Amino acid sequence: MHPLSALTDAGVLERTGHPRSTLRVTPRFLAHAEATAARRRLLAHDGTRSVLQAALATWDDYAHDARVGADLLERLLDERGQLGSLRPQFPILERFAQAAA
Repeated sequence: MHPLSALTDAGVLERTGHPRSTLRVTPRFLAHAEATAARRRLLAHDGTRSVLQAALATWDDYAHDARVGADLLERLLDERGQLGSLRPQFPILERFAQAAA
């Protein structure tokens, strides 16, 4: 199954616009991803992709490769300027922490 189809079937993405030709991340999944990001930041410094991967891994209706889905979602959200609170608050510090790990 194509990653876009898997994300749409799982309710992570939805078709919008006229004639329903635009994909967007559902508000329900965004809320789930933001809650996942908040929980994970208490434990460690995580980048956007790892937060999205964890959110997909804990999303009940998504039973596919979370790594592939997270990569696709990160690009989709970044292109549309929708990363919001999923983006690390201090990106330079995040890169430093990842390099040190």
